[in-house]
Amino acid sequence: NSYNFINIKLGITHSLDLQVVAGTLVTSKIVDGNLTYKKSGFGGLTVRAKQNIWGNDNGKTALAVLPFINIPTASFEKISGGVTIPFAMSLGGNWGLGTQLETDIEDDEAENGYHFNFLAAATVSHPLFKNLDFFIENVVTRDNEVEAYQYFLDGGLVYTAGTNIKVDCGFYCGLRNTSSKIYFIGVSFR
Repeated sequence: NSYNFINIKLGITHSLDLQVVAGTLVTSKIVDGNLTYKKSGFGGLTVRAKQNIWGNDNGKTALAVLPFINIPTASFEKISGGVTIPFAMSLGGNWGLGTQLETDIEDDEAENGYHFNFLAAATVSHPLFKNLDFFIENVVTRDNEVEAYQYFLDGGLVYTAGTNIKVDCGFYCGLRNTSSKIYFIGVSFR
């Protein structure tokens, strides 16, 4: 479980921003037979930069590049990172389409090496009412350390409370028995 997940953004130019993402409290529970292990602590720190290639504030399409680096907060963790390429397109009739491709490199849990992971996502959104939008998303991930795919069906609502405030809630639902099911609520403001 993650609580108080924060993404702080700082605009450097009209099309470039720097971001610091922190999971300020993460808890986990692992059951191994009759034993249960619980732990909690700081969830990690990610530094990333988002450069819009086109469609920064207008147009029917937008493309960006978002490289990131995960800075370890525990002594046994290693630095990891990757790059995300988000694309957005207006479909007309207030429908929106977003896609995302990501590759990252992270440390092996079983060995002293690294491996690549991949992610592809597609999201469709549309307003329900004046200030309330919904979205539905399909995500496929590939973890090359365990050589497994995961499939997710996600969805949620986004309420625009003012010019600079949005409240969102939703779910990430893993479609395999080994996949996570995550529920979230958040607030964004500038």
